[in-house]
Amino acid sequence: MATCTETLPVVTVAPMATPAPTTMGRQLLGGATNPAEEERWRLQERMPPSVSLNLIYLLLILLVLNVEIVVPTADQYAKRLGASESFSGLVIALTPFFQGIIGVPLNYVMLSRNVSMKSIIIIMVAGS
Repeated sequence: MATCTETLPVVTVAPMATPAPTTMGRQLLGGATNPAEEERWRLQERMPPSVSLNLIYLLLILLVLNVEIVVPTADQYAKRLGASESFSGLVIALTPFFQGIIGVPLNYVMLSRNVSMKSIIIIMVAGS
């Protein structure tokens, strides 16, 4: 599963000031934490696991390969089916249009209902 992290600035706490902001129940730099635990969190939040990155790279390669196969052959395929060149142009143009109209709201709904990102990527791959 791909993860996204946010880099926060170092917070220095003045005497008699409010407590340092917390992330996921732990205090940030400047607060009272275990240095070994802080280092573990830094390393863990720095990059997603390599398996997740490799899956995303594979997904991108497959999506680009899909476009590289469909676009050059769409005109010939439309002619073999007896359709005009404008039909092949419509097929190429309407695919990203409908992905934006249907896909973006659908992804928003799935993310707001706490569907895992892994499931969303699987649905997106199956739909393309």
